[in-house]
Parts: sequence; C-alpha cells; structure tokens
Amino acid sequence: MLLSTAYARGRRAFTLIELLVVIAIAAILIAILVPAVQKVREAGSRLKCINNLKQLGLAIQLHHDAHKHIPESYAYSSQGGPGPFTGRGWILKSLPFIGELPLYEQFDPTLVGDMTAGGGLQTPSTLPLMKTQMAILHCPFDSSFSAFSKIQNQWSGIEVATTNYKGVIGVSNMGGGWPVTPWETKYNGGVKWDNHGNAQPNGMFFRNSYQVKICFSNITDGLSNTFAIGEDLPEHNVHGAAFYSNGDYASCHAPLNYMPTPPDPTNWPKIMSFRSRHPNGSHFCVADGSVRFVSQNIDRLTYMELCTRAGNEAAAIPQ
Repeated sequence: MLLSTAYARGRRAFTLIELLVVIAIAAILIAILVPAVQKVREAGSRLKCINNLKQLGLAIQLHHDAHKHIPESYAYSSQGGPGPFTGRGWILKSLPFIGELPLYEQFDPTLVGDMTAGGGLQTPSTLPLMKTQMAILHCPFDSSFSAFSKIQNQWSGIEVATTNYKGVIGVSNMGGGWPVTPWETKYNGGVKWDNHGNAQPNGMFFRNSYQVKICFSNITDGLSNTFAIGEDLPEHNVHGAAFYSNGDYASCHAPLNYMPTPPDPTNWPKIMSFRSRHPNGSHFCVADGSVRFVSQNIDRLTYMELCTRAGNEAAAIPQ
C-alpha cells in the first residue's frame, strides 16, 4: 500500500504544452497519411478500370477468333436491315467470352421478335435479366454510378443495369448536335456526318453492325491506332442500358470529357460521347486489346481520327 502511494505521488501528468505537441504530431501524421491512402485507393480504382477494359478487349479478340468478326449489335427497329429487331447489343454478345455463358444462355428467348412489339430484349420473361449488374461494366471512379436506371431511352419505367463502357461508333455527329467538327471540315467537305441510324458508321460498334459484321481486316487504320471501347458516365447519358444496342455505344463527335453542368442526360445529340471521372482524361481500349489513358486535352482532330476504323488518317495515339 505504501509503495503504491509513493508510486502514484511520483507520476507526473502531461502538461498542456506537451499535450498540444502530441496533438500537433498526430495531426501532421494524419495529414501525411490521408493523401497517401487516397492515392493508393485511386491507383487501385484506376487498375480495376483498366482491367475491366482489358477483359472486354480480350472478349472482342476471342469472339473474333470464334466467329471471324467482332461482337455485333442488332437494331431495335427497322433501319434498313432484315428483322427481327431484337435490340441485342455487343456487350450481350460478348458474355460467353467473359465467363458468363450461363447468363448469355438465359437471354436466348430474346433472339426472336421485335423489341418495339414486346419481343427481343423486351420479352416479358427475360426483363429481370436486364437488371443484371456486372462489376466488369462499372468504373470504380464513377461515384455517381447507380445500380439500376428507369429513365433509359426506350426503357422508361423499366429498371435496367447500366454500363460505364461503350463501344466506339466513330465520329457520327449524333443528330447534328455539334457544329461542324474538325473531322467533318477536313474529310467530309464541311458537311455534318451522322450515320448512327444506318449501317454506315465509321467506328467499330453501332446498333446496326449486324448488317456489316466487322472483322479485324476491316480496321485498315491499324488495330493499335483505333479506339474500340471508351468510358462514359450514366449520370450524363440516358443511353446506357448495358445489354442494349442503343445503350452500349458512344461517338467521338464531342470533345473528350465533355460534361455539362448540371448534367443534361436527355440531350443525346450533344452528350452521346465519352467521359470519365479520372483526373484529366479517360481510358480507351484499343482494337489490339491494349488500354491507353487519353488526355482530355488531346487535339480534337487527332482524337476523332483515332475513332475511325478505316479513314486512312494515319493518326497515332499520343504517348
């Protein structure tokens, strides 16, 4: 008892100055660690996004090996080709090549019937499949990403899963939404180029590609210099239904990372383009399967040239 009392008398409490020093040191350590942790998280998210695009790029390669053409999409209504107009998109056609064969087979009833008549992708028995959320289609950087959407074009009131990754249609000036672009000035006599509603787009993915079934030999600009898949944000675009042929593509007609404030997702002629929440740019999967980060400050003409498959522009992806 006496020893305990003596020990207690010998102890000294922290002074106010010492306490403040400890708090200051802790604050400094937190200030150092928090940005470091944030950078690690950002690096992890970036790697996840790159991996998603690489897997989709590999699926394109494997589909081409199996079918001698890249995954095709089918229009949702008559646009010059034969029916049925199922609305099935290239992402759906890629499912067996990303380890999702059982899911792909569940979509078999959508192979017949016209979508606008309640067949195809809007076959009642398969509508729940449209809500299938897949991590491979979600960029972790997109904090606004929602599990489902009920406002997608042609799907109003029906919940569907969305995608951050879109096939490149080329440089189609969607609905004439942008003033004459640099590409149109140089290569099309200053006339607007809009072929999104037929089988003439100059990129790799579009809703009528079943009429063409593009193969790698058609990409004469070079597989290593042709964008195949880019990033988009469902918050900015109501054309984003993951398995749907009118939701799985975008155009390079707008500058990269064009994002109106506030978002204007229904203004499709201006915003059916590519954007991401990565700082200063966006990732693209190239036709050769590689993934490249592209600065949002890229020369606009060069950017558009890289989005065509056979334009003979000789553009190269900036290092």
